Amino acid sequence: ADWVARSGGRLAPSITCFDVHGGTAAEFLHWIHDRFANRDYALLNGACPEHFALQPSPEGWMDVTETIGGWGLPIRFHVVVTGAEADAADVADPALPHRLIGRIRGLDGADYGRVMHQFGDTVDGFRARLGVFWPAAAPADLVAGHQWHLACEFNLWVKAYLDAKQQ
Repeated sequence: ADWVARSGGRLAPSITCFDVHGGTAAEFLHWIHDRFANRDYALLNGACPEHFALQPSPEGWMDVTETIGGWGLPIRFHVVVTGAEADAADVADPALPHRLIGRIRGLDGADYGRVMHQFGDTVDGFRARLGVFWPAAAPADLVAGHQWHLACEFNLWVKAYLDAKQQ
């Protein structure tokens, strides 16, 4: 909470980008949404060694317990997907029209950051620009380390999605 107060509303981005050969952005997002809705805990929690628990709440937000980018001890927070452009923490890329936009909230209800993942189709698959935006006063190694976290979890989720398409 101290990071939030010292940041004065400024955010520090953890951004990871990659291209996927195969599938489409909309199909992947539908597939991953189904994994969360169906509580596929083996896939969700197994996608990154920093995950302790990812589980949807009855209210529609995601209850998350994880180590953030290899930094410190696991923390628990909520990701509230709003879809509201007003909550966007990054410039929307018109080539990436499929977006997951939301807020990161502490258990006390305070806003601790934002999520803005963008996806768009390419000639042979899709592109992802994954963004988590932390309070600017958060430790730099946490912000940088979370790029690895995003790459790890989404890499394994995309692989599982592509494998499922082969079946």
